[in-house]
Amino acid sequence: MARRKFSAPIQKLVDKAEAQKRRAPRHRAPADRHMARELVLFIQNTSGLSPFGPAGLGPNIARNLAVKMARGRYDRERAPAAWSYLVREAVKRYSREIAPVRADPATRELAATELARDFERRHKAGDWQ
Repeated sequence: MARRKFSAPIQKLVDKAEAQKRRAPRHRAPADRHMARELVLFIQNTSGLSPFGPAGLGPNIARNLAVKMARGRYDRERAPAAWSYLVREAVKRYSREIAPVRADPATRELAATELARDFERRHKAGDWQ
């Protein structure tokens, strides 16, 4: 594939972006699976956070994603991003109510992914309409 040429200033930006892609990725700490599971259980057992609770952030996210599924616009890859807001709120609440905790980004991402997959399973089973 031939490489496209741009004007000099734009080519400099393109080259810089390509060089950044080639660099070695930054070291990212592995996710703490136990903390991620603890956060998911905390979310599911707290009525203000639970996706299947009466009110709060969790039901709003679940309702939004259910509408997307019904309309055929649900994106399985982007769903954890919606749940990440709930996980961030859960970390804050967990730190206030139980024990101070700092969940790294990989752990929060793992918890959000687990919530998204749980929602998909429950939606498919008919627990959420």
